Amino acid sequence: AASDVYKRQVLSCVAVIGWVVVWVIATNQFYPTYLQAVKGWDAIGSSMPLMVASLISLPLGPLFGHLMNKQHASKWWMVIGFALVAVMLAFFAYTGPNDTMGPWIYALVLGGIVQSIVPPGLRVYIPTAAKDSAKIDYSLALMAFLTAFVQLFASFYGTSVEMLGWNDTCYFVLIPITIITLVCMILLKSDKKILEAQKIDDGKEPQVNS
Repeated sequence: AASDVYKRQVLSCVAVIGWVVVWVIATNQFYPTYLQAVKGWDAIGSSMPLMVASLISLPLGPLFGHLMNKQHASKWWMVIGFALVAVMLAFFAYTGPNDTMGPWIYALVLGGIVQSIVPPGLRVYIPTAAKDSAKIDYSLALMAFLTAFVQLFASFYGTSVEMLGWNDTCYFVLIPITIITLVCMILLKSDKKILEAQKIDDGKEPQVNS
């Protein structure tokens, strides 16, 4: 039904917004500043975890995207991805000033693993969730627009850090956004069920993997 397609588009947009806030704004743009201001790392050291994470995501992104497409399981991959984000934010991202391992674990998991799951997962899921090429093009264009538009709110995140501090911003802004996004991913209809329903609509018997 058209309402189901619309619901899937809305939930996918929430995933885009949640990922842009946590990864693009809070981590890519502000995390090196946190490492310098709170932990006393220099400019090179503070950028190193994210650089290494990006190198890890180069091969993992296409690999995970292929597996998600082959398994028709991008929804559950993204659920695992956002669950990892919540754990990383709660326990590893903003730790004591003398902790050096937490930032590395946080950056490598988010930038190396989750970055290789969420964006490829959305690109795999959206063509499955939309029923025709026009809806697919619209959804992909909307995803690209949201990715750019949400970054305009980086100044609001910076204001939150100034008012609340790094840790409270994490617990009262980033983690709630991540949990909301995780719930939306759980509510998302799985790609396998969508394909099975499409086969039934086309008069074909669905094949369910055991």
